[in-house]
Amino acid sequence: MPERPSPLLSAPRRAFASDRGSVPLALLVTIIMAGLTTVVFARTNADQRSTRFDNEFTTVLHAAEAGVEEATFRVNNHLVTGATAQGSGTANGYDYAWTAARQPSGQWVVTSTGTGPNEAERTVVAQLTDRPIFNASLATHLGINFTGGNKADSYNSRTQTRCSPPSSISCFGIIASNGNIEVGSSSATSNYADRVRVHDWANPENNGPARCTQATSQFCRTPFRENVDEPLDIRGSVPLVEDLLAGCAGFPTWKASDHATGSGSNRQAVFAPTSPASHPEIGAYHCFGELVFDVNTRLPTTVTADNGLVVVVRDRIKVEGAVRVACNACAGGFPAAPNRPAARRLQIFTLAKDETASGSNVLAAVQIRQHAKIAAAIYAPDASCGNQQSNAQVEIYGALACRVVLNQGGWEFHYDEDLLDGISTGQYFVTRWQEQ
Repeated sequence: MPERPSPLLSAPRRAFASDRGSVPLALLVTIIMAGLTTVVFARTNADQRSTRFDNEFTTVLHAAEAGVEEATFRVNNHLVTGATAQGSGTANGYDYAWTAARQPSGQWVVTSTGTGPNEAERTVVAQLTDRPIFNASLATHLGINFTGGNKADSYNSRTQTRCSPPSSISCFGIIASNGNIEVGSSSATSNYADRVRVHDWANPENNGPARCTQATSQFCRTPFRENVDEPLDIRGSVPLVEDLLAGCAGFPTWKASDHATGSGSNRQAVFAPTSPASHPEIGAYHCFGELVFDVNTRLPTTVTADNGLVVVVRDRIKVEGAVRVACNACAGGFPAAPNRPAARRLQIFTLAKDETASGSNVLAAVQIRQHAKIAAAIYAPDASCGNQQSNAQVEIYGALACRVVLNQGGWEFHYDEDLLDGISTGQYFVTRWQEQ
């Protein structure tokens, strides 16, 4: 009888036969898993690259903003000469490059581009605006009454050109206030301004058509009227003036008639103060307790727009009637070229407040009387400018910034556009930003 195979010998053969279909399946599983691993790795790698690019795309924007910050710093710290500038640097390992260009309005436009190592690039454009002391013919906090033949136009003493009249929205004969502005209903040949700026418009308690009257006047309608949401920061430069006052060694009175020579219509004084104080932003400046121009007063020939007299007054400023100050050519009408006065030659700052005399009459801290003509930029944010009586037919060649102006009628404000390049307060800030 044949011998039966041993189970120990036949079992492996049965196992081998039963595994014949498993090899292709295992191989297929291996291939699928390898494919899935490749896909997952590729997707992960792509996601990582995308994340890196997203992070870089964000970071290059920060680099571009760093360029804007550098340009602003350089403008504010007098490290930019001329009307254009450029620079470059790195921020967190990313490169940026910027250019800056000064605009005719005195603002700067900065274009800055940030770039990353993987070619990500973003460009931003920012507008820098100074908190200028003198950017309008007349700026007040409490309101303006511009009826009675008042006018505001502009000229440029550096180019000796006149921008207006009659009014033009491209010129700088601007009157601006946080209060109401009354321009009357007269035609452009009687009362006019190049532009009327009504500030603090966003205040619900301080907006509406009654802010500018008469509504029928062209100056109370666009494009001559501008509604500005932000309040007019009439006191924005007070810290600067406080620094100037703190640096004064004394406060003498200067009265023009004490220094006058000649007689009759030729009697005049020369305003040539000595022993100046010094300020890191302003440079040399002069201190007075009271400044009185009671006869015609001229400035030394060495005083120019680029080397002007900066004066800080503690108590009071007086310009008497029919007196000309720093305005030799202003005896008749508007001076002809090349004798149009440069307002930057005389810049006067005071924080004086009004006094009360004989009852409720206001004794203005800045007194300007009838037919006076002065070429200067005057900053008096806490004062009335003018006088309660006898102040008609005044001419200001330059700019006036006051708490309120007491102008009876016939005042003419001739803004000198060269003031846009006057004293830099180091307060430029970004007022508009957009990605290009």
